[in-house]
Amino acid sequence: MIKFDAKSLKEMFDAWLWKRERLGIELDGHATRIVRLKKSPSGSYSVAAYGELDIDLVHANEVEKQRCRLALKQLGEGIQRAAVNIEHPSLRIRRMNFAKMPENDIMEAIKWNLREQIEGPMEKYVVGHTPLNIEGEDERISVVAYGVSSEAVDEYAKMIRSLGFRPIAVEPTATALLASMQANGVLADNKRHVCVLFGDTATLFTVMKGSSLLFCRPLAGINNEALSRLVMRNLNIDAEKARAAIDRWMGKAPAVDTAEDELAKRLDTTVGHFFSQMVIEMQRSIDAFCIMYSVEHVDVIHLCGMGVLYPGVLEHVRKTLGVETRIFNPFAGLTAPSWATDEVNRVAPLYAVALGLAIP
Repeated sequence: MIKFDAKSLKEMFDAWLWKRERLGIELDGHATRIVRLKKSPSGSYSVAAYGELDIDLVHANEVEKQRCRLALKQLGEGIQRAAVNIEHPSLRIRRMNFAKMPENDIMEAIKWNLREQIEGPMEKYVVGHTPLNIEGEDERISVVAYGVSSEAVDEYAKMIRSLGFRPIAVEPTATALLASMQANGVLADNKRHVCVLFGDTATLFTVMKGSSLLFCRPLAGINNEALSRLVMRNLNIDAEKARAAIDRWMGKAPAVDTAEDELAKRLDTTVGHFFSQMVIEMQRSIDAFCIMYSVEHVDVIHLCGMGVLYPGVLEHVRKTLGVETRIFNPFAGLTAPSWATDEVNRVAPLYAVALGLAIP
């Protein structure tokens, strides 16, 4: 897992070594989600608090930042450390394959391979990697390499500091998802697990096995904002009405008059088109992964993020792709059964990234 510390490498190492508690802060378009874990005397972690703010923290004004500070202070209960995900245009995640070589040479080889895929000098990028254990490649080294602009890392770290917290890690969303699934024991069966994170402005398709992130790519045009634009166009309504119609469809708010009820009926056709495009993009991603790794299929698909609240999405994916499909509840393995009320289970899939970030 790659982690970046904008202040100093020593502080990052010390924080990792001590495994001190921290807040996990996920930035997902118009939403900011927070998770705090509690460490037991035995060393295991459980969910202590979670919350969501309707704030785009990257573009927040001072009033919104102050609201966020108060919420983080309340949820954090004195914790001063925080980890945040980064989804930036400069971020690159690629599989690479090399002849066996020393660690320092691997880093140089990664930088050389990334040069053609980035804008600007490589010296202004932060780079890391995780190894892949690929059967039949005893004489070679396979890794998933990560690279992101150091300027972007500094911006995210500065944002966390402006909220009164010390940035411990600025981490790709995909690796936070990996940590969340590992913490819940999902990857212990050595199967190929797909995890699709439906976001507000982006949806991420990942494939994981064991302790490795094997594959990662965004699903083009599949996210809540894209659905809003589609509703606006097809139903000829403005952005505010489109989001309100989607909220009602997702069960957040009931229709209040006949006109809104009629709008909901017209929404069904648009949603059907959106779902069709979604599974097409998922199948394309599965095919690309299978070709890259010379395998015939994936074993399980997990859905998380705000898209799991779309009525019928689980059944549609399962039926259309013909692959076992589940909702990923990141709280399931880190909470007592009595804590998991119906409402907690309903919203828990939205916190998969924030929980992964909160794991020391």
